[in-house]
Amino acid sequence: MKNLAKIFMAVAVAMFAFSCVNDATEDAAVKVGGKTTLTLSLDDTRTELGEKANGIYPVTWSVEDQISVNGIDSEGLTFADGAGTANAVFTFNTEDLGSPLCVAYPAADEGYVVFAEEQIHNNSGTTFDVGAATMYGYSNGGRVKLNHLTGVLKIGVVGTATLKSATISTIDRAPIAGAFAIDFTTGKVTPTENSTHSIVYQFAGFDGLYLDETEPTYLHIAVPAGTYDELYVALVDDQGGVMYATVKAGDNKPLAAGKVREFNEPITYAPINPDEVFVVKDYDSLLAFTTAAAAGTKAAPVTKDAVFIGDVEIPSSGWTSVSAEYYTGTICGNGHIISGLNSPLFERLGATVKGLHLTNINITKDAVANFGVLASVYAGAGVSHCSLSGSVTLNKFSGSAARRCGTMIGCLLTGAKDVEISNCVNKCDLNINFTASGTAYLAIGTIFGTCKDITGTLIVRNVVNEGSINTSGNTYGKIRLGGIAGYIGGYTKVTMENCVNKGEINYLNQDTSGSVCVTAIGGLIASMTINSSINFSMSNCHNKGNVTVDTPYMQRGLYFGGLVGEFNCSGTSSSSISNCSNTKAVTADIDNCVPNDLGDGVGCANCISAMVGYLNVSGTPTLSIQDVLNSAKLTCSGYSGLETPNRKCTGNDATYVYAGSIIAKMEKTDDNTPSYTFNNWVNTGDVEVSIAAAGINEAESYFGALVGRLAGPTVTNAKNYGAFKVYQTKEDGTYGTYANAGVLTGSASATFTNSAVGGTFVYGNGAELTSVNLAADNYAKYLFSNRDLTEYAGVSLLTSAPAAN
Repeated sequence: MKNLAKIFMAVAVAMFAFSCVNDATEDAAVKVGGKTTLTLSLDDTRTELGEKANGIYPVTWSVEDQISVNGIDSEGLTFADGAGTANAVFTFNTEDLGSPLCVAYPAADEGYVVFAEEQIHNNSGTTFDVGAATMYGYSNGGRVKLNHLTGVLKIGVVGTATLKSATISTIDRAPIAGAFAIDFTTGKVTPTENSTHSIVYQFAGFDGLYLDETEPTYLHIAVPAGTYDELYVALVDDQGGVMYATVKAGDNKPLAAGKVREFNEPITYAPINPDEVFVVKDYDSLLAFTTAAAAGTKAAPVTKDAVFIGDVEIPSSGWTSVSAEYYTGTICGNGHIISGLNSPLFERLGATVKGLHLTNINITKDAVANFGVLASVYAGAGVSHCSLSGSVTLNKFSGSAARRCGTMIGCLLTGAKDVEISNCVNKCDLNINFTASGTAYLAIGTIFGTCKDITGTLIVRNVVNEGSINTSGNTYGKIRLGGIAGYIGGYTKVTMENCVNKGEINYLNQDTSGSVCVTAIGGLIASMTINSSINFSMSNCHNKGNVTVDTPYMQRGLYFGGLVGEFNCSGTSSSSISNCSNTKAVTADIDNCVPNDLGDGVGCANCISAMVGYLNVSGTPTLSIQDVLNSAKLTCSGYSGLETPNRKCTGNDATYVYAGSIIAKMEKTDDNTPSYTFNNWVNTGDVEVSIAAAGINEAESYFGALVGRLAGPTVTNAKNYGAFKVYQTKEDGTYGTYANAGVLTGSASATFTNSAVGGTFVYGNGAELTSVNLAADNYAKYLFSNRDLTEYAGVSLLTSAPAAN
């Protein structure tokens, strides 16, 4: 074939049918066929849907259809080439297509496929637009099968209007059209800068689409296969009226490639009535809406919904925030954006918010009490499918007042009922500059700062943070920094699932004034208190952002975890953490650390972990931590032994350090008997402790590759694969004794069963213990702190590590 002036490729395709779906949850029959007969076979293809027969939509090629092979376009089909049939012959004006064969329909640049941004409605209602059903194929030889990348939404509309156009969009602005990069071997597609979040559906060739009051008129819209919690369809009539309808293709029934999703109930077209809703289409209408919303009172709340039908640009003169706590309607953003905020959209807000995106944020504020870009104080029922991007800088925190700051929401108002935050993304960086000392409480999170005593349940689901948190200056008081949340507490039932932090958290404290400073830092949650009979559940949550403490001074204590910094559970509460992981470095470099100057005999406790820093248990709670993984490096260094007036790192007021990949320190503060399930803990990351013995109370500090100190519970199915390294220098230059350092745990009271240890073990002088006998004294000393290994027959030595993550 390489020597031919033209290469002819015959396409033999059986009457493959997009299967149809009788309703939103039930599939009808699927028919797949096709065989390769010549050089290139495009199997399971389509360009036009025929009339459905026996539950099947037949498909045929169209005039001017083109494919590309390795970025080389074919000539367009003519009727003679097979248009209008299931078989077609494509012609390429080249002598060499190369190998392997990467085939794209419609024709696209090499390494890409294109999903149609504009689609034309056929007047008969039985076809969708040429080139709308994107396909790909791959072969190292001469046979190629085409695979679908799109499904079809079949939406019926009834009414009396004449439609001019329809737009289908993702409410979270996820791309569904334009150019996508593709891995032709797997079919995985990735959006590019030329991707868009909407598809325009035109009614061409006539004055519009005339609707019937009883007989549905059908739209066939090709959309990339996938899971869509919500897609919205904007219908525009010839009088300028607009209606929005929601289409769901969620986890229970994703939109499948090569299938038609039919819906039994048609949409009844009814355009938005400005007398019944607030219509937001530009800056002036946004200002009118927020002004009206702010007029609500507790006795007479404003309940009318707000619907966005356009994007809004904030003028250079800026935005003035209003308080609308008693606006209790729903803000339907419909995927539209507000760009250029220099102040929070609302100070206080009581509404439900859906599908609103705040971009080009550029906010600098001084001495705020509460702060959030969407709302500083939130009392509504929930926020979903919203996003933020830009930058926020908060300065001059001082005094004794509590401060609650979140990039999206500052404070979830006490007493709010059944709040859900779901399918939201933050890409806005948050910079905190401390400029004064004091005793204030400060809670900071990217999604929300604090949540306490909500009536009912708080659900945080499918939330992603990609923005960073950066601090500088002289910190003070009680500080909490969380990749998702700053503080969760009180009597709030909490469910957190499928949440990810990808943003970096960088904490720098330059304060040497001696003020009380208790700091909690967590990749997802900084600090939480689950008490009474309240439930807490965290599942499928992951930290994928570096978390770093780099400070010359730490006062009173640090609770530092890649997942959760400080976790207090008490009473008869029930808490669980399952299927969670940390995959990025957790680093604490603290030059000097001293106890507080309150004279209360409380030392400076530093609990540093890749998962949970400090776990405090009291009462009879039920606590489960299962199926957790750390695969990143944990580093704890510093502690040179700074002395303040009349205060040294000795005795009851000493500095204590705890480090472990899964838990740094677990403390039980009473004699009750909780119920524990600690199971399937895995560490594959290195744990490195490099500190000065003069800077800590050596006898009360604990280090372990898995756990620093564990008070009582039995851990089953635990494995350590990572290197465990402890370098502890005494004042005379010699190494410490590591009385509380062990490969699994430094705690003498911990019990492990059905567990195993491996990796490289390095202590003090740098000597490595690698090929050791489990019964050897030198190994037994470090497997558990000062324990006889014969007590742990269920612990074995790993001989190989798992594949790198």
